[in-house]
Amino acid sequence: MDSEFLQALSKFSRLHLLQIEDVCYIDGLDDLFQLLEHLQELQYLSVCFPNGFAEINFEEQNIAEKMKKSMSNLKVFRYGSATYHLRRVCMDHLPNLQVIEDFASDFSLMQDFVAFAQDPISHGTSNLRHLLVDYSQQEAINQNYHLTCPLVSHMAIFWWEEWVSEHDCSKWKPLLKFTQIESLHFLDTPLRVLNCFLSNYGSNLREISIRYGLDFTAQIISLKEIFAVCPNLEKLKCYTTMIERVPFTSFACLKEVNIEFMRTPESSDDGLLSHILSAPGLTKVTLVGNFEGNSIKKLTSLISKKKILLQLESLTIEMRINNSDRLNIMEERVKETMKLTKCATANLQKLSHVKFYLNFRRTEYSVLARSLRDGKISNESMPDITIFYSDLNNNDDNKDRISWFVDEELISILDNY
Repeated sequence: MDSEFLQALSKFSRLHLLQIEDVCYIDGLDDLFQLLEHLQELQYLSVCFPNGFAEINFEEQNIAEKMKKSMSNLKVFRYGSATYHLRRVCMDHLPNLQVIEDFASDFSLMQDFVAFAQDPISHGTSNLRHLLVDYSQQEAINQNYHLTCPLVSHMAIFWWEEWVSEHDCSKWKPLLKFTQIESLHFLDTPLRVLNCFLSNYGSNLREISIRYGLDFTAQIISLKEIFAVCPNLEKLKCYTTMIERVPFTSFACLKEVNIEFMRTPESSDDGLLSHILSAPGLTKVTLVGNFEGNSIKKLTSLISKKKILLQLESLTIEMRINNSDRLNIMEERVKETMKLTKCATANLQKLSHVKFYLNFRRTEYSVLARSLRDGKISNESMPDITIFYSDLNNNDDNKDRISWFVDEELISILDNY
């Protein structure tokens, strides 16, 4: 940002939220601090630091004092480069912060986040509510975390087997001492450790997210086991491998689910989705991956008969189709997902938000289908279109092979959401 823009921005003295998408390099830090001194009502700040930020000399550049002077009123400080040193400076010198580095929950969004009430805190304690524990940074666990951060309600644990063992209880059992935990987020966490956390906090938990790396082969907890100890769960993010083939009904409080497809011998079960999606109070559903046609057909049938998802307000589908060649291979699954989307919009009266993405880049179906229909498969202003159709090479035969992808009715439906 040039000086003229920064000066203009500094006049927004009542600004509450500032999200900067471009990278904030180290030599621009002083400009950022000077800007923040003028924005004393700012509560939410999101910036993107480069990877090299971890190498900065915090003491030499007097970073802590500059942060205290310009950021003391902030409640949320998100930044794109994971560095334990910066998080430590924030925790030690900015006690009003409720979120540091990132949210400790997959269900929290910057735009929707409502700050917690600023409770009075004693000297040496923090208002932190979202705690990230990242073992990949060789993070040493403070035995008194629960005393220095007594208000933590959301905790994320990023396991790293090379630096921490499930048998070394001193590295993770101190995290079982908090009193207000209602949300847990796990990445690559061993089953034994995960079970300890769920047993300890289960009755108070409202949110759970469980994720594993692609090469993870250890035993995975089942949904039946989760709901047995977490009866009040409202939001869940999980894999299809955690869903049993036998239906269960102990999810009366469930309102939001995010289910990611993982291929297994059981993934072709037609009840794979309908079991968990029969929770009566669901208002938000996100489906990630290329689900088997059988499970999508069963779900579509139940929706058409109005036997499922009657309270649904938001439906997001995010497939894993990165190019048109993959689209052709996954034709049956894509077609069934298109039918599901049309069926949901026609039969679920409370549905007000629908998104159908083809890949992790979140390229929307209607954008891609319209581009194929109009022959505009290369678009400089929308690189996702060019990437998706890069293997067509303007070959009419290749285009004809995927002509089924253009559904005018579905395009029109999605344009209305």
